Amino acid sequence: METCDHRWAHHHGGRVLLIVPFAPFLISLFDDTEAVVDSGARYLRIEAFAFFSYIFLNVGVALLQGVKHPAYALYIGIFRQLVPIGLFYFLGTILSMGIDGVWWGIVIINWLAVGITLLYASYILRKLKRKIDQANA
Repeated sequence: METCDHRWAHHHGGRVLLIVPFAPFLISLFDDTEAVVDSGARYLRIEAFAFFSYIFLNVGVALLQGVKHPAYALYIGIFRQLVPIGLFYFLGTILSMGIDGVWWGIVIINWLAVGITLLYASYILRKLKRKIDQANA
């Protein structure tokens, strides 16, 4: 089992960094149409900013499930499904970013979910620590 230390981050961070320069090649493995390769490569380069958010979010949700707050996964899931509707419209249409607005919206939504999860998990863990401290006093 891998440990969460600097070697893990370098190993997996390096994989993400490889996606950026090789994005056109990776997309061309599936379709060599120029428009598809250009669009897909642009997507992968934007999505690279979100890759680690999935890890942080899954760890945070698992932590909350482990301390008997399983419903949080449902709430953050609903947040990640509903908020993008307005955000994608705002970025894609109002700011005229087009499809890039949708892709940047995915990045924003995921990192917002990570931030919310971090704040909520910190709150729950502090509350749990107080409860344990009171029980041991």
